[in-house]
Amino acid sequence: MNSINLHTILMSIAATCGGLIIALIAAEVAVRLIQPILMPQFSVEENGTVLRPDDAFGFIITPGSDTHDAWGFKNQLVPTTTDIVAIGDSHTYGTYGAGTDWPTFLEKSSGRDVYNLSVWGYGPVEYLGLVPRALSLHPHVLVIAVYLGNDVFNAYDAAYHRAAWTALRDSSFVDAAPVDSSTFKETHIAFRGLRDFLRERVAIYRLLGDGSRLLRERIGLASPRTVGTHDWATTDPDASLIFDEMPPVATKFWPASRIKGVDLSTPEVAEGLAVTKRAFMAMKEMADKQGVPILFAFIPEKEEVYAPLVAQAGLSNAAFDASVEHEVRLRSELADFCSARHLYCIEMLPGLQASVVSGDAVYRFHWDEHPAPDGYAAYAALIQDALSRFSL
Repeated sequence: MNSINLHTILMSIAATCGGLIIALIAAEVAVRLIQPILMPQFSVEENGTVLRPDDAFGFIITPGSDTHDAWGFKNQLVPTTTDIVAIGDSHTYGTYGAGTDWPTFLEKSSGRDVYNLSVWGYGPVEYLGLVPRALSLHPHVLVIAVYLGNDVFNAYDAAYHRAAWTALRDSSFVDAAPVDSSTFKETHIAFRGLRDFLRERVAIYRLLGDGSRLLRERIGLASPRTVGTHDWATTDPDASLIFDEMPPVATKFWPASRIKGVDLSTPEVAEGLAVTKRAFMAMKEMADKQGVPILFAFIPEKEEVYAPLVAQAGLSNAAFDASVEHEVRLRSELADFCSARHLYCIEMLPGLQASVVSGDAVYRFHWDEHPAPDGYAAYAALIQDALSRFSL
């Protein structure tokens, strides 16, 4: 009798497990079919519909895909000539669809034709690679928008990890422990290897992990990155900090995700700055041959923009403070370089600080560093002012 009961129990367990496995497989298939439609994620693939691999740039946008022109950039069409060419990363490409990037705002406010030659994830090395194409449009001026939060590290990453850019390398620099942008600036995450393995291969895990983040944060099972925390004394690297002392400009900061990207005491970042300077001079040399001036616009991290308001509110966080200190040093290095090399350079920091102090919603109530639509308009106004001041 006992053996019969045990057999029955084992059969029930096996049937339950089998049913569960079948259900999970069915769910996995369903998610893989539905998720690309409801939550499209662009991956870099040969002959990809949106992104394709490229030896020099890492990846390019597929020409004519989505809202991109015949060159693969965020414009309605490729002109024969233009007044201004804007080159940059996601802070120039824009994060809200057509019409909300700063080149579009600049075109509307200045009355000058502006071509947006930018791609998210690019940096100074890729900007250098885009200059010949920009000059083929016979512009009156190039505007190179450099995001200080990660562009300098990206310069190291591109120069030392892609054979196309060996000319930008320093033969005396030893890339002892090569790192790339996918791992360098990430915060510590428990069981990261396993999580990344599952995220890459299991659609259900990816869906549940992303979709349940907000709930897990609210019940204390995940660090407060989306929800944020008012506890500025936290040392949790995955937590974002809430700043709501001025409701019109309330936002969040995730300083630990950026701090290493601006730390010049890190060999990769220090070398990235050297590569950035070499790239600047190479861009200028190419543009000078056609008599086209270049304006380098430095876009600050959100932490530095809010630093005066944070100090005024009496708030302090070790990661936040260190991120600001590192960027101040980085900014100083670039300012000295611009002055010594007689480059047209503008600091967008003072103007953005003035905007948030006056209550302008430059950023969203989110930990993301990208500005709100009004922030992109502020970028455009500052760049337009600089173009006028330099008579460019």
